[in-house]
Parts: sequence; C-alpha cells; structure tokens
Amino acid sequence: MSEPTWEDEYKSLLASIADRQKTEPGKVPDNRKQPRFRTKSGFVTIQIILEYDVLDVSTRGFSFDCDHLFPTGLDVTANFEKVISLEAKVTSCTELQPTTGEDRPRYRVGCEFSEDTPGLQMLISIYRMGNIDMTIGT
Repeated sequence: MSEPTWEDEYKSLLASIADRQKTEPGKVPDNRKQPRFRTKSGFVTIQIILEYDVLDVSTRGFSFDCDHLFPTGLDVTANFEKVISLEAKVTSCTELQPTTGEDRPRYRVGCEFSEDTPGLQMLISIYRMGNIDMTIGT
C-alpha cells in the first residue's frame, strides 16, 4: 500500500474535525472553502524592510533617526553601499525633542554590533569607500 499523500492527510483531518463537531454541541462549523485551524503553539517572524540613513558609526555600533519606535534587542542590519552588511542589535530608542516648523524624525535609535564583528576593519573599509564625513559628532 502506498504512503498517504498530503491531500489524503488533509481530507482525513477535515473528516476528523467534522466528526468532532457532531459530538461537541455548541461548536459552530467553519463553512469556509479553506477552513482555519486554531494552533496550540507557533510563532510568526515578520521582517519589514525599512531604510534609514545611518547618522554615525563607530567600531562598536551606529545610530539612525526614524519615526518608528524600535524595541531594545531587535536585530537590524546596516548596509553601506550594499558592499558591507553588518548585523547589530538595538540598544536604545530615545524620543527626540520636537521642534516647531520642522518635519523631523521622532526617535534616535542606537545599535551595537555583535562581539564578533570586526569593528575596526569595518570602519576603515567604510572610510576607504568614501562613506565617512570627516567630522566627529553625536
């Protein structure tokens, strides 16, 4: 006998649920074409691609301004001319002081590279690409 196909198992699942609904009063049958099933566990990871200009970079991390609150511990990636891509974690997200008449971001987000990121080599590589303004600031 051959192994059941995915379609066979799905039909068996639907039949099992139909039988259970007959024996459990008060259950409302799901009349959708493709019924939904409640799960006991599981999670979804959503990655939203938003791009912001990096304000500053050091051997330990970088910061950027944005209009969204970023939770501490969130994984982010910094890209420099799509040549260097570095993983980091959000370490802070502070609200900026509003200024009248200016449309400016609401938050400053600070990120720290992982310990295994070669920060010095990365910083020099960004400098060699011409991507560092020769000013030091916060």
